[in-house]
Amino acid sequence: DCHTGAETQLKATLPGWDTCSNCHQDAQGNSAEEAKLRALAAAGRELAWVQLTQLPPHVFFSHRRHVSAGGLACEECHGPVGKSTSPMPRPWIAFTMDTCLNCHQQHGVKSDCNDCHH
Repeated sequence: DCHTGAETQLKATLPGWDTCSNCHQDAQGNSAEEAKLRALAAAGRELAWVQLTQLPPHVFFSHRRHVSAGGLACEECHGPVGKSTSPMPRPWIAFTMDTCLNCHQQHGVKSDCNDCHH
């Protein structure tokens, strides 16, 4: 629900307050992080996202290909993000070539170099 581009675009997209407010306009608990989110919205400021996962420029990655075509759940790469109550401090797994090759092997998909490297 939060990163709507994950199923249809190369990048997962970062949500704005209009998306976040669907769940967080009213407090869902006593989370300090959620309180910060609502305070930013009240001040009319956008969220300052911190990108946790960054691949080298020579690596091509498509969320659409992995989520829609490959059927991977977000949790396979990003951990239990749907149950977290605060932003993740670091990526759930290290995205290395070995990580990707192992996943491709587990799921029985090809690992042609030209599919990911340009």
